[in-house]
Amino acid sequence: MDTGKVDSVVEGVGSLKTRAHAVLYVDDERLSLKHFAKAFEQDFRILTAPSAREAVALLQLHRGEIAVLMTDQNMPREKGLWLLQQAKIIDPMVVRILATASSDWAAIREAMNVGLFTFIPLPWEPEQLPHVLRRALQLYDLQCDLLHQHEVGNLSSVDYSERLNTLRTCFGDGRLRNITLAFD
Repeated sequence: MDTGKVDSVVEGVGSLKTRAHAVLYVDDERLSLKHFAKAFEQDFRILTAPSAREAVALLQLHRGEIAVLMTDQNMPREKGLWLLQQAKIIDPMVVRILATASSDWAAIREAMNVGLFTFIPLPWEPEQLPHVLRRALQLYDLQCDLLHQHEVGNLSSVDYSERLNTLRTCFGDGRLRNITLAFD
């Protein structure tokens, strides 16, 4: 197969359809859920859940529709880390974001091991989050494109895994590094 270079993965950020897939925000503080929905519902399709268990139910019910999961770490009963682990099992393509007011570095390190996209300190800044959410949605779309290429036979399992890992590494902390991907 002839390998050609494609433009940088940042191409198309402005044309990203931010309402095609949902962002699920999870926090036990109902006021925070309300503020999040109000701040971002104009630009994003927002779902909210007041607990990790309710978020799991939504992830199962809306599998393939939820692209981004942003969860508070410190909630009663199940913590945000538990939810991130469940989300990875339910739908590995979901881009995972952890938000916390504490400096629980052990939880953040463990979240990185389950494919954390980025860590957001609480309280979150409404001016900064739209960029992070758009980047997360872009990563989700690119992952889905790679999966589709693999499913239709355009990418071997090895190439699919390598390119998926490259994408996740480059988007891993919410900041895109300047890369170029080669596609067959």
